[in-house]
Amino acid sequence: MSKNLYDAAVLQLRGRALEALAALELLLKNPTAIPDHSNWVDEIIKHTRTLAENENTMVTLQQYFGKHFNPEPPAPAPPTTNKEPLTVTPEMSPTLKKELHRQKIIEAAKARRLAGPNKELYPVIDKESGLKEGEPKKKRSRKASKKVEDKSGDVE
Repeated sequence: MSKNLYDAAVLQLRGRALEALAALELLLKNPTAIPDHSNWVDEIIKHTRTLAENENTMVTLQQYFGKHFNPEPPAPAPPTTNKEPLTVTPEMSPTLKKELHRQKIIEAAKARRLAGPNKELYPVIDKESGLKEGEPKKKRSRKASKKVEDKSGDVE
């Protein structure tokens, strides 16, 4: 059997199967599209048999003779990697650059946390705090505050 005869047989079987499939779709979607047929169930069964016979015949032909006329191409050889792996630098990858910047910020924050505060929140020495022990600040009355304001306002 030549390759041309094999291809012709497969294509003819495929064509008949597609014709039966189209007729089935037409009958099932719109049975009134074919006006000559009044017995639609028998027509559906007839086209289904035609479809199954042609598909089975085509598969059988391909199973037994397809290997002779359509040999499978050999699998491609895996690529050899004798080269060194590519080293990615921050200049090549903006994502790597952002990640390195993020890590640098995290490390700086950890270092600040471990170093502790530069100045104590509650200084021990009175001079630094500005507070004097023993003498609480006296509050002025409203009258005293008015007198201070009046005196400063009288001077012209």
